[in-house]
Amino acid sequence: MTTIPDQRHSSEELPGNRRARVAIAPNAGFAQPVGRADLPLSVGDWLITLIVLAVPILNIVLYLYWAFFSNGNKGRVNFCRASLILMLVGLFLVIVLSSL
Repeated sequence: MTTIPDQRHSSEELPGNRRARVAIAPNAGFAQPVGRADLPLSVGDWLITLIVLAVPILNIVLYLYWAFFSNGNKGRVNFCRASLILMLVGLFLVIVLSSL
């Protein structure tokens, strides 16, 4: 096993009294700085997001932008991706069921 100079190692017991070396990250146990994209959206931010997404045409553009081209809030990115998936499933169901 190759070691990285900045890593610490600890040993863990394995069955049969064998020991394994496990690499520990250099900052293990310490809080990492949180960026703006990692913070949850406030209630006001969610209200503005939902109101803007209620505007026809603009909503599709913003869904696509926030889902794929934005480095913004991760919660909003995941919400837009999930909403687009649900829209595609709904569109597929409408097409299939209307052809019956």
